[in-house]
Amino acid sequence: MMTQVKRNQLITGALRVSNLNNHHNILQTETILSGNRQRNSSNIIQSVIIKRLRLKMDVECQCGTVVFKTPAPEPLDIYCCHCSQCRKQSASAFGTSAIFPADGLFPLSDDLESKLQVWTRPTKSGGHMDCFFCRLCGSRVFHRTYDENGVPKSTVSIEGGLILGLKMDRGKHIWTSSAVWQGLKGSEGLKVSKYICNPRLAVE
Repeated sequence: MMTQVKRNQLITGALRVSNLNNHHNILQTETILSGNRQRNSSNIIQSVIIKRLRLKMDVECQCGTVVFKTPAPEPLDIYCCHCSQCRKQSASAFGTSAIFPADGLFPLSDDLESKLQVWTRPTKSGGHMDCFFCRLCGSRVFHRTYDENGVPKSTVSIEGGLILGLKMDRGKHIWTSSAVWQGLKGSEGLKVSKYICNPRLAVE
């Protein structure tokens, strides 16, 4: 007959095996959960990247030769500039520029650069401005300013009329002292010095 000591030894051994199996199962479960967390984290990161890429707006010149994405989903600022230079470059009463971080656009890709013509003009501060146009239709696409030491600004100004889906409610008019347009007759609230896309943002 089995002694009580033997029974206790068998029970103890069975408990040890059971504990080992439980520990192994716990480790397997933790490994699976850890793997799931890593996969979920990776999926979230990929989803955010894809979403950000999709949110970026399309920029397209008049003929469609120059096409690219904005460097960021939203501009840092939007200006409707009434200075003489912007009136000339836009051939209109004012020029509209959306300000974006230059990173993501500069340095220009070889493909984009091959479709652009550059004209450089001096600025009043002693630096210069590189103005980029479509080689085919001549549309002004964007410009970037450099200081007197040749150091570029961290931003680029993209022509607002070329950005598909750009919302102008954040815009502000600048250099309004040079404005040659005071609004259309019969239209309400189109005084340049008082109304612009957002009257609180108007700049004299």
